[in-house]
Amino acid sequence: MKRLSLLCLFSAALAVTVFPTASTRALSVTESSTPQTIEISAQPFNVTSSTNAQFVLRVSAGALTDRNDRLQFQLHRRLSSREALKSIANGEAASSVIDTVSYRLSRVSRTSDGDLVVTVPLLQATNNQVSLLVNQDGIFPLTIQIIDDKSKAPIASVLTFINKRAVPEKMPTVQATTLLALTHAPSLSSAGKFELSDDVRAKTQRFIDYLAKNPRVATLYVQPEIVAALATSSDPIDVALLTALREQLRTRSITTATFAPTDVSMMADAGLGDEFIEQLRLGESTLTKYLPGINIVRNTWVANNVVDVRGLALLHKAGITGLILLKDGQTSAKFEGARAVIARPDGSSQQFMSVICVDADVSTQLAADAIPTDVIYRTAAELLIERDDLIAAGTPAETVRLVIASDVNSVSSLDALERVAKAVATAPGVKMTDMTIPQTVTEATPAIHFLEMSPNNDAAIRNSLAYSRAQLNAVLSMFAEGDLQSDTLNYLLGIAASTITPQPAAYTRGLDALLAQLRSAVTVTTPREVTLSGRQSTIRLQVRNDSKSNLTVVVRLTSVKLYLEKPLRVITLPAGSTTEVTIPATTRTNGRFPIGIRVSTPAGGVDVVPYQTITAKVNAIAGLGQLISVTLLLVLLAWWWSHSRKSRLGDNEDKSAGTTVFPQ
Repeated sequence: MKRLSLLCLFSAALAVTVFPTASTRALSVTESSTPQTIEISAQPFNVTSSTNAQFVLRVSAGALTDRNDRLQFQLHRRLSSREALKSIANGEAASSVIDTVSYRLSRVSRTSDGDLVVTVPLLQATNNQVSLLVNQDGIFPLTIQIIDDKSKAPIASVLTFINKRAVPEKMPTVQATTLLALTHAPSLSSAGKFELSDDVRAKTQRFIDYLAKNPRVATLYVQPEIVAALATSSDPIDVALLTALREQLRTRSITTATFAPTDVSMMADAGLGDEFIEQLRLGESTLTKYLPGINIVRNTWVANNVVDVRGLALLHKAGITGLILLKDGQTSAKFEGARAVIARPDGSSQQFMSVICVDADVSTQLAADAIPTDVIYRTAAELLIERDDLIAAGTPAETVRLVIASDVNSVSSLDALERVAKAVATAPGVKMTDMTIPQTVTEATPAIHFLEMSPNNDAAIRNSLAYSRAQLNAVLSMFAEGDLQSDTLNYLLGIAASTITPQPAAYTRGLDALLAQLRSAVTVTTPREVTLSGRQSTIRLQVRNDSKSNLTVVVRLTSVKLYLEKPLRVITLPAGSTTEVTIPATTRTNGRFPIGIRVSTPAGGVDVVPYQTITAKVNAIAGLGQLISVTLLLVLLAWWWSHSRKSRLGDNEDKSAGTTVFPQ
């Protein structure tokens, strides 16, 4: 009997150890430093009829220790607004439960990875204990929990959403788009060399993969600087990337862009409107050059900085008729209508410019490093309930614009972006479009009030860019069209004018150094003193070009006492060679006097070679001196002839006087 009692006690102790009670389990879960979680690997989102909805759930190991626990699905009341959705999703409010279904864990199947797979019938009319009744259209919160079998307390929980639409043919259709941007910090160094990083290559590859896997219509922005970096690289990887990018864009459109992202309002406020337009031309020419055949929509601008009234006027001057505002571009603007409705600027000549806004909340939610599935469906639910709110308020469906974008371009964010876009695109009453296409606005379109002046001002940028532009234009006039060195110089100024570099001054200094180097490659060789020995003579100059490009310069000689035939010459200097310049000169007087030599750029008149003077020494006899010399020579000849004649006559007289005459 004693042995039997001990055996019972041992068995009881073993049972307590191996199969913990609800109270001891709750204690272990509470004391655990890692909370128990449920992650949704897959779920249905758009539901149009009665269906068997399959959920795939990844549950932390600590939540699966008791097979008698239950997996519970709680359907909440239909949401009435986007604000209600946010409150519930953020845990600020609770929504009443309208239906519940649960399954014992021991009867739930699992994948080879240990994920739970459960099928939940979603019915529209009748209901039973093993299904959920969804008999209205709208967005519904759905809580998925693991419930402790003993205490009935939740061990782990996750909130998601479903979109129920039974009669899609009666729904008004709104427009939506995915805005995808390929951007990165500059690959061009301040020394004018492209230095492509692995991060740029990876980001470009992700962009290409996204387009390849998702042929759905989208709105695209491509930074021209990245395209130029790939195109000028000889690395086979970069060549392949550019080829693949060109192929994916062949049937799509991209927005216009400056060479690198630029703050249009800062440029306008600094009086650099012409520079902005030059940067816009550079961006378009770069895309056209390296992505031939790609459709560039030249009247649509994507803004990621505050836009003010002067910036709008500058965009209008540049031919922009459509504006897409990213999250930061919406800062400080005042909206008369909802941000998901197409708008126009207020009170200006640009009032018929269309304005479309990216959904700022969605952009933030998709910027995380890791985005769980429940957040993806929450994001899709927010966009669709925004649509419902606007339609319910009487907003015409054709004016609604749902723009899905992410603040970043990481692998996880692009994957999440596509999943949100797919959930929205497959929802009834949504048409995916490319919003680079012209948009129509009227006086009835809600207005946006933009700031008079952007707070993003940089007083130093004006003088720096203006000076660099003047010097650059002058030197560019020396190059033949299509010279690669001219591209590099333009690119440097493009980065200096951009908002993606923290040190624009480094690029203007780098540009100035390269311009000085190019000018110093041209030298003039001539003696400090030249002798002109005749009335008609020639001045010879040796002009050397040590650069790798053919350069055109203007050579000008000036002199007060010389008549120079065509003293201004436009000369093309072959690379790495010396060119002789000969200028005929006519002397006016004897003596020593200076000749000025100036070598400058064809445009702008900037000195290529420092101004220098040489001394001309004239030994020629002037015209009056020649006349006098001839006269003196004639006098001398006349005197000699006269003297010679008198001498002969005297000799004859002497001979006559010495002769004796004898009479006959």
